[in-house]
Amino acid sequence: MISKIFLATCLIGFVFACAAAPPRLFLKDRDRYIEAGQIISGATGAPVTFDEMLADLVAGHEAVARTARAAFAVADGASDQPTADLVTQRLQVHEKTAWMLRSMLA
Repeated sequence: MISKIFLATCLIGFVFACAAAPPRLFLKDRDRYIEAGQIISGATGAPVTFDEMLADLVAGHEAVARTARAAFAVADGASDQPTADLVTQRLQVHEKTAWMLRSMLA
């Protein structure tokens, strides 16, 4: 699913918009809305859970951070301070983002 907060916000808005609709219409549209909001895994064909998406994002940010650390070592070894500074800034962003995403998984 996209995110729990986003889906809840959209569903609340949907409920207010459809408050005057007949119950059977609401249930039919709600089911279609929830079905459309699911992300399907290409490998398994099953809906991807929020925790699975977060875990994938954490893994991606950690991979970028590892690459940035290796790039920093090369830039530092070549005494290329502007590149080392740029890589340090990107490394900080990806490490912080991975940390924040991991905190959502706990």
